[in-house]
Amino acid sequence: MDTLLETRLLQLAPSLASGALQQGLRQFERLTGEGPKRLVGQGQGCQYLYFLEKGLVKCHWQPPEGKERVLWVELEGAFFTDPEGFFTGQGAAYSLTLTEPYALYRISRQALNQLYDQHHAWAIWGIRLLESEYLRIWQLYQLIFHNDATQKYEQLLAIEPKLLERLSLGDIASMLGISQVSLSRIRAGRQRQ
Repeated sequence: MDTLLETRLLQLAPSLASGALQQGLRQFERLTGEGPKRLVGQGQGCQYLYFLEKGLVKCHWQPPEGKERVLWVELEGAFFTDPEGFFTGQGAAYSLTLTEPYALYRISRQALNQLYDQHHAWAIWGIRLLESEYLRIWQLYQLIFHNDATQKYEQLLAIEPKLLERLSLGDIASMLGISQVSLSRIRAGRQRQ
């Protein structure tokens, strides 16, 4: 039976032969729970690459001046980690928190590196994952720097319409880099149309 994880792995690297694929899948550990659950806290090391099968994860931090800030969120079908902690071994600059009931998979950096060393197809998969994430970051930069607050909100809803049901308005405003008052005005203007 194909899992969502298996489907996403093969989307990134169709060349993963069944033996290499199965060997890699055995390295992933599945975790489930109710949430909220903090996977990584600020300053902690992040040793895992995660894949979200069900739920929502938010990347956030608490600046010294107070109010929590949300950098990004990921939904079902996404790979995620704290890149700085994962790639350098340093403490995470951000926290990763699952905010609702979840099912996810994780693989350690050590196990992933062993797969890269043992199987060319897994190394290709790693390159494809980095390429796809780089493209997503580029698209996020385009969204942030070339759009006003209303356009950012509209594009966010176009990407994931149910996000309003799954995140607080404060988290959405923080992610868009606007105040909750501005977000309320945007939403009120949208409802009048």
